[in-house]
This record gives sequence, C-alpha cells and structure tokens, in this order.
Amino acid sequence: MGTDSAEQAIAMAAELVYPALMPVAALEREFVLARGETGVMALRVNNRKSATYEGEQNRQGIRVGELGLMINFDDSSELTDIPQIYHLPNTPHWLLGVVNLHGRLIPVFDLLRFLHLDSSPDQSTQRLLILGHDADAAGILIDNLPYRLKWTNEKQSDADLAPQLLEPHVRACCMIEEQIWFDLDSDSLLNALERTLEAN
Repeated sequence: MGTDSAEQAIAMAAELVYPALMPVAALEREFVLARGETGVMALRVNNRKSATYEGEQNRQGIRVGELGLMINFDDSSELTDIPQIYHLPNTPHWLLGVVNLHGRLIPVFDLLRFLHLDSSPDQSTQRLLILGHDADAAGILIDNLPYRLKWTNEKQSDADLAPQLLEPHVRACCMIEEQIWFDLDSDSLLNALERTLEAN
C-alpha cells in the first residue's frame, strides 16, 4: 500500500471512530483522555457532564455549610483563622470585603450567599481558605479543617446534582461515606465570581 493510500485509510478510520462535528456541537462536548487496550492515550468524547477519572483520586475535602466540596491540593495556598475583614461599600452581599494577608489585599467571598443557599454557620469553627495564588488569590469561608478524601470512578454520580449556580464549576460528583461531594474547579469558580462582580 502506498503512502497516500495508507494516509487515506487512517483518515477514514479516524472519521468512523471520531465523526466530524459541527463547531458548536464540538464545543458542547467534553473531551477526556482515556487509556485504550494498547496502552496508547487517545481522545474520547464524553457526553456526560461529569469528568471521567482513571484510578484513585485524592482531594482536600472542605465543608461550606451543608455543601461538601473537593479541591485539588495545589488549588489552595493558605488556611488561616479569619482576620479582620474590611467591608467595601456598594458591593454584593456575598463579597464580605477584603483582608490584609502578608501585605496583600485578598477579597473574601461567602459562597453560600453567592449560591443563594441558607446557612447558620458556627463562626467558632470557621476558617479562611485562600484559593489561587499571588494576584489571582481569593478567600472563601469554610466550616471545617480540610481533610484528605480518596475516591474512584465507582463512587461517581452526575454533576448536575450540584446547586444550579455551582454546577458549571463542578467536574464530578461522588458519594463518599454516604455523603455527596462535588469536585470543584476552583479556577472556574473564581473567574465566575470576578465576572459577576464586574457586571454589578
């Protein structure tokens, strides 16, 4: 078989496995890496809202009211007692203000207010968790010390179990010890908070 014929055969096979999509349809789908039987990494179209993970996953588990959130270990840069929060005028009620942390002004958000969820937090156990790094850092109030969570695909549920405003920023949802946890894309959430602030 000549080089041209071989290339045509490969192209035809690729179209059968991964049919051409209209650009809009392609953007609405999620592409994840999957390991085939040959051990070669290949792109696979995933129509589910939840991400698909291979093997055991490790996350930090945090609680915000009744909400269980999981974040990557490198998504947070600091955990501290809540310092003095300086309130800012003419800002949404879910932006609590800013704190001075190591000479930097860090915005502090109340996620429950942003998500329109009711809560009666125990302020004696609340902590300030800093997400992001350097100029992109922001703080959220959490209701417990973070702890390590381990989970696998078998424990996953559909991400659309998340509150509506949180759902776009949830990569996966899983059940651990009879409790639902949402795997949070913290960068996506912080970007959404920033965009919403700019729109107000």
